[in-house]
Amino acid sequence: MSNFFDKLNANLTNAGRTVSQKVKNSNDISRLTNEINAEKRTIQEKLLEIGRMYYDICKETEPDEAFREPIDSIQKAEQKIAQLQNEIEVVRVREPELVPIPEDTPKQANPSAMVCLKCGAVSQLGNVFCPACGQKLVPQ
Repeated sequence: MSNFFDKLNANLTNAGRTVSQKVKNSNDISRLTNEINAEKRTIQEKLLEIGRMYYDICKETEPDEAFREPIDSIQKAEQKIAQLQNEIEVVRVREPELVPIPEDTPKQANPSAMVCLKCGAVSQLGNVFCPACGQKLVPQ
């Protein structure tokens, strides 16, 4: 029976050590990968810096033929950026097209009577013929 517990103890100890080592290995790999990525970023930054320095030197002069196309592309992009920035300024100050607000107009009174155009007699609103001369009334 003692042999069984010794084997169980050894198996549990080994399993714990295996898990512990795998976790340590994973942490070490993550740390080393982060360091590698940091070094790669440094390389990228320095290559970018070298490229900027070379561009600044060559943009005013005639660059090597191998660099002509990238430099021309950069210059076109810089011109486009300047144009777009100008457009932004135009948009920034653009005002909306407002609809004119109508002025208040006095309300017209509704007529309460009609005047005959032939004889000048006043008749009630709604009459079709003048009660004085019989002329047909036309609303005005």
